[in-house]
Amino acid sequence: VGKSALAAEVAHNAQEHFPKWKFGMVRGTSLAAARQDVLAFARWLLHLPDDQEADVLQDFLSDFAQRNDWMLVIDDLQDNDITNQLIPANAGHVIVTTHRDDLCRTSFELVIQLDPLAATDALTLLSAFVKDNRIANNRSLATNFLQDDLQLLPVAVCLAGRLLQRSNSATRRAATAV
Repeated sequence: VGKSALAAEVAHNAQEHFPKWKFGMVRGTSLAAARQDVLAFARWLLHLPDDQEADVLQDFLSDFAQRNDWMLVIDDLQDNDITNQLIPANAGHVIVTTHRDDLCRTSFELVIQLDPLAATDALTLLSAFVKDNRIANNRSLATNFLQDDLQLLPVAVCLAGRLLQRSNSATRRAATAV
């Protein structure tokens, strides 16, 4: 679970709470890739055929600049031109993942930087969700999971903890029912 998966999870949760909103995913690796994804999103929202090129992007920017009922996830932003040229300013909701601190600090109103936890702190946090001995009995495996799969990101550790907590509750309910 990395930044991209967390952003997608946030968008998914928002979609459950705001079913009338429009959601899309944009590759931020290059301006060309982002343009292709934004055009596909715009065609879908505006109900336009795939072969229609003329003014699709301009129509999208004009229409959606007036609305707040949409969310885009820009994954792995590498260029400020993506947000400057392709995303309506001061409208909708945009979640950006990037490894580049310089892009976030200049482009967005609210920046949440997720610094990794120390491995021992991540273990403590994960253990707070799981009340049995699964973490304590498998410290080495848990540490590898936290470092390799979750990159020691606090939100990822919390999500994993909640999933473990739920799976434990479901297992107990199933055992009780039998």
